[in-house]
Amino acid sequence: MGVLGLLPGCQLPEDLFLDDAGVDSLGIMVDDGGEENDAALADATPDTADDDAADAGAAVADAADDLAAEDSSPVDMGAEMPGAVVPSDADAPDAIVISPCNPGSQPLPPTGWTGTASAQSTKETPAKTFDGMLTTRWSTGKDAAIGDWFRLDLQAAHTINRLLLDSGPFSGDYPRGYTLSLSIDDVTYHPVSSGAGTDQQTIISFPAESARYMKVTITAPSTGKWWSIAELIVCGN
Repeated sequence: MGVLGLLPGCQLPEDLFLDDAGVDSLGIMVDDGGEENDAALADATPDTADDDAADAGAAVADAADDLAAEDSSPVDMGAEMPGAVVPSDADAPDAIVISPCNPGSQPLPPTGWTGTASAQSTKETPAKTFDGMLTTRWSTGKDAAIGDWFRLDLQAAHTINRLLLDSGPFSGDYPRGYTLSLSIDDVTYHPVSSGAGTDQQTIISFPAESARYMKVTITAPSTGKWWSIAELIVCGN
């Protein structure tokens, strides 16, 4: 039996515990070797952790720089949007111009004209139909009824071929049905045109004829609307 078997509690004697190299008789490294290993581990861990942290920080910084570079890039506002079709040379809509007179004819000046009517609203006299302002008018002052009429005296005979009745901003105050008659003496009238008006502008055309008096008579009633003339234009020579 060896020496170890004689020791109670299997404890090593102190004089057998370590040699100069820090190794006991069983070849077990203790104390100095352990301290060196711990020191090596301690020395290696901070360096490794620092290196890893530095690498991660560099990657984050690089990503932030890339993102900042992308965000700061100028935006091309002239870039074409997908799916949008924009005409490169769009034409402005043509202006719509309505002339009340035919070629070779022109509006007669309202010098000396007089007007009369079967009915009128307070202060809305027949003379306001040829005062040059759409904001003023003549009106019946009541719902238009069959038989209502408006007569115009040109003060002299003219060759005429067209009449414009403009109700201006007074929407809906146009004749639902009418007859236009002409006279040379204000005694005998004969019809030259009939029809239905349209909102705001009613243009009445007829064969050219010499006349001094014009008379428009309502042939269809208008419920809830007056008959108004804001401007009246006569075309002729």
